[in-house]
Amino acid sequence: YTAAWLERGLGIALKVEDGATRASSVALMALLEDLGAVDAAARERLNDVAWPVLKNHAGTIVGRIEPEPDWPAIGPQPTG
Repeated sequence: YTAAWLERGLGIALKVEDGATRASSVALMALLEDLGAVDAAARERLNDVAWPVLKNHAGTIVGRIEPEPDWPAIGPQPTG
């Protein structure tokens, strides 16, 4: 997965270690949120991509892919 934030001159390339793509969108969305690139309205529209649900073969929701609760913050940090 890749992303570009032209106004900031920022480019991101992301590779998930296990090679599966199901966590890539979650990790990229968490990173973009932490950088301040995604506001609440965009986050709501992208909710299915940011936190996709997992369903079994019967179509029952059995879980959700989410970022690690201790996801390291890389964006602007509060001072003081």
